Amino acid sequence: MKNNNKKMKKYLIGSGIVFFVLIVGFIGCLEQEELRISDMIEIVNYNISTKKFNNGTSVIGEGFLHTDEADLYYVSGIVKNISDETLINVNVTAKFYNNVNNFLTEKTTYVGGIPPKSTKDFGIYYFSNEDFFEEICGLKFEFEA
Repeated sequence: MKNNNKKMKKYLIGSGIVFFVLIVGFIGCLEQEELRISDMIEIVNYNISTKKFNNGTSVIGEGFLHTDEADLYYVSGIVKNISDETLINVNVTAKFYNNVNNFLTEKTTYVGGIPPKSTKDFGIYYFSNEDFFEEICGLKFEFEA
């Protein structure tokens, strides 16, 4: 009887590990976000959410989730002017990468003028009908000021 209990515990543990690996494989990928800091602007914080259209949009989950329900990824955040001058033209570019860190594509948003030591919100939408949607697993930010 004790041998059967040990075998059952090993089976359950093994099954749990296999189940976890499969779930991670089907849901999406482990994010590989990396920040690029410039000498004039930096990311204060950011968030990635996967959304679906449902009388507007609703959040499915955080990160890049690869499910049939996913209609878009929304990258939002706050940038801060760390220079001593007002930055008139500020662009935030999100460069998207796959699970082996190969560059796929990029999207840029204009943030506008930011006074010294001030912050500004930004948002970037990436829709499911765009190329590489199912392959995106990470991103890096670049700035132009």
